[in-house]
This record gives sequence, structure tokens and C-alpha cells, in this order.
Amino acid sequence: SCSVPPLPGEETDFSVLDTFAYLAPRMAQPGVLGGLSLLPNPARTQVVLDAADFPAGNYRVELMDMAGRIQRAWTGEQDSQGLRRVFDVDGLPAGAYLMRIVHSEGVDAMQVQLLD
Repeated sequence: SCSVPPLPGEETDFSVLDTFAYLAPRMAQPGVLGGLSLLPNPARTQVVLDAADFPAGNYRVELMDMAGRIQRAWTGEQDSQGLRRVFDVDGLPAGAYLMRIVHSEGVDAMQVQLLD
């Protein structure tokens, strides 16, 4: 059984330093990280997260601004086929963001650039 940590504000209020310390072992440049892709990047209205090699189980995806504030968060479950989701980012200010994926084997994160 996978235990996914609570979102900030649910049980714990993370500081910016706590949030970035929590990012865990794998951090990637925009593009692809070991079976994880985030495209298009840069993006305007939506990004597609494709995590074909991720294990089945619960996951949480968070889109954070560079100040560590969560701007969007999604939770769900993936099957043995991996994870492929389209995320709406329309309406967010242009700039650099961090997409963090919490899954049964840890945490992965990728930077994504949003355009006007």
C-alpha cells in the first residue's frame, strides 16, 4: 500500500525550504527523465504528463511556483499501464514552475515554463 503525504495545509504547512528539501532524489531538466515526460515545454494552456514507467498505485501531482506555493494539485491512481494525464494550466501567470510527482517509489520533479 502506498502512502502519499498530505497536501500542504491538510496536516502540515510546509515552508519553502521544507518543500524544496522534500523534492527527493530525482530532479530533471525540462523534457524527459527516465520514462517521465512533460510536454509541451514551454506550455501555454495545458501540459501532458506521461509517466509510462511509473509503478501502479496512488500518486499526487503538484504544480508549484518558484516560491514553493502550490498552484495546482491533482491526485489519483495509476494502473500497470503507467500514467498519462493532461493538465490545464490556463490562467496561470507566465514563468517557471516545478511539477512534482509523488508516487509509491518516491518523488520526481521537472521544471516547466509557462508562456502568456
